[in-house]
Amino acid sequence: MSVSPFKRDEALVNLLADHVNRKYVDEIRSYGKTVLVDVGGKTGDWSKCFNKDCLVYNLEVNEGYIDNTVDGSIGVYGDVRCIPFDDESVDIFLCRAVLHHVAGDLDVVCEELCRCLKSDGMVLVVEPCKFNPVGWVGRRFFRIEGFHEDDEHPFNPFRLKSKLGEYFRVVDSGHYFLLSYCLDFVYGYLGLKSGSFTRWFLKRVLSFEQFLLRFRFFQLFSGYVYFKCVKGDLL
Repeated sequence: MSVSPFKRDEALVNLLADHVNRKYVDEIRSYGKTVLVDVGGKTGDWSKCFNKDCLVYNLEVNEGYIDNTVDGSIGVYGDVRCIPFDDESVDIFLCRAVLHHVAGDLDVVCEELCRCLKSDGMVLVVEPCKFNPVGWVGRRFFRIEGFHEDDEHPFNPFRLKSKLGEYFRVVDSGHYFLLSYCLDFVYGYLGLKSGSFTRWFLKRVLSFEQFLLRFRFFQLFSGYVYFKCVKGDLL
């Protein structure tokens, strides 16, 4: 079943997005003067969230996004499987919900990221997870045009960490969401508008989920996973 158009409650979208995004935004802001490549960054809207000293490149395979790249970001046409940057020229790669679109070529992608990354650089990865019940039901029965694509294959979070660990040191990680991150869609489709109580309630739910996600069993069913990867000798 394909669902279109897709409507979302923007206040809840922002609250849910901030829950996971603040982790890597804080990492980037603390890094100082940086060459950052936002892989699959669409029009580069996220560049305004980063340190003003960041030189942000928006790596995209969709030329339409590149033509509409926002000020503060430099659009570059290219594929993460063949990155058009020199060896050891990038401080940070930001890969947000990209790798599950090239899951079959993950070794090639990791080799390319490693090649282009400076010796003290880092790769920040945020990916949807395979076994989350909300994501599974959505992809299987309520595919959203422009949101779900045929080539996407979300990962088992533990196997993704293991694969990344073959090329980098994974020095930090985080698991996010169990059931909460569908609430913005539910409100949108029902035509409801969230109020202060809904946002207060969602914050409490997110806190409870984060408590559960401290345990490995629940981590397997997380909605998204975050990894901070650095170059260096593998442990």
